[in-house]
Amino acid sequence: MNVFNRVVMVLLALAALAAAFIFTVWPATWLWLGQQTYGYAQSSRLAYTLGGILAMLVCGLILLLEVRRPRRAKYVVVDRVAGGEARISVESVARRLNYEVDLLQDVSEAKSEVVAKGRELKVILDVLMSPDVDIPMKTDEVIETARRVIEEQMGLKLAGKPKDAIKVNIHHPKRMAPAQAPLPTAVAPMPSPEAEAVPWAEAPGPAPSEGTPPATPSQESAGGWSQTL
Repeated sequence: MNVFNRVVMVLLALAALAAAFIFTVWPATWLWLGQQTYGYAQSSRLAYTLGGILAMLVCGLILLLEVRRPRRAKYVVVDRVAGGEARISVESVARRLNYEVDLLQDVSEAKSEVVAKGRELKVILDVLMSPDVDIPMKTDEVIETARRVIEEQMGLKLAGKPKDAIKVNIHHPKRMAPAQAPLPTAVAPMPSPEAEAVPWAEAPGPAPSEGTPPATPSQESAGGWSQTL
């Protein structure tokens, strides 16, 4: 369909270019063309009407084919089945690819779109990976992983070579998380000189000698009165 669209667009562009050149250089061509068309319509009314109807049908059919979306197959036939026929949904294939590609290193997320064409598949992979990755090497790894999953593990068939049937779109995160500075190490506070000083305490009095008996309360009070007097 793409080749047909290109051919039609090229032919229309050439016809429009030729018509624009003719009508610009010879403006009377409009009048001559109108007279010829009117004369042909009067002489061959039936042929003129049938030609107009046929042209409208062709243009309407082309317009319908361009506007209408092609119906995509929901299932694909497993190629490596000998005793019967097995089919698997394209959604299951896409989920399996997302899971396997997401397991690769430096890959944050993978989303795949699988298009089935009969017994063959085409895959479009959108892969989110870190910016510092080696893109050519990682792309080859993603393509090889997708090929291994589709052909070896699921028994399906790609539509052509892996590099033609598997398209990889690389995406990077919009914002990178800033590198966090290391937290400062907690330092124990230095003790102040006042805290190191021993608090003042009242010095104990002289201990009584061994031969002196302890003073009685009356003696202590008498001594106190004598000192007062």
